[in-house]
Amino acid sequence: MLLTGSTPQLWSEASWAMVVIVIVLTRKWSTRVWIVRTTATDVRERIETACRGLFLKIEEPADGRYRLTVGEQSVDLRLMTIGKRFQCVLLPSAGAHGKLSLLVDWLAKQYPGPVPPVRIVLKVR
Repeated sequence: MLLTGSTPQLWSEASWAMVVIVIVLTRKWSTRVWIVRTTATDVRERIETACRGLFLKIEEPADGRYRLTVGEQSVDLRLMTIGKRFQCVLLPSAGAHGKLSLLVDWLAKQYPGPVPPVRIVLKVR
């Protein structure tokens, strides 16, 4: 993309290009990148507990990197600390083994999103 024109027009075109790039990247990685508000040890303990419950083999080759193995298939899960109370969790791809999908679903229930769930109660009069 070649940007030509006056300075305000260049900024407008460049900002639209950045918006498009951010939207594309967000759509691609939105299900694989989570930011949760908790400590790193809490996330580690929950991942290890879930792996024991699902009979997944878990290894930590480096700090913050986990290799989860089911039979012949293995995937990587990364954990990065953002400040004191925020963790960035990079999940494996969606086409992984069924047990790995169960692990991701279980983690989603442990760490709900920023919007609280809305509960509707119907009262009979």
